[in-house]
Amino acid sequence: YDLKENFWKKIEYASQKNPDGRAGHSCVLYDEKIYLFGGEVFNQKYRDFWLFNLISLTWQEIKCEDMKIL
Repeated sequence: YDLKENFWKKIEYASQKNPDGRAGHSCVLYDEKIYLFGGEVFNQKYRDFWLFNLISLTWQEIKCEDMKIL
């Protein structure tokens, strides 16, 4: 979102593999990176973890071993 111009701009990702669209996820912005976890679309629940680099505009899936959802 461009605060100065007051409009949304679509970002073209530089990475080939990107997370699916979803709702109900959690996101954190830290050190020019966005971390995304989980979410759902209709009845499909996601338990994946992704990092989006705001400088390179690339997504990277982060594999978490033995991750349990309570």
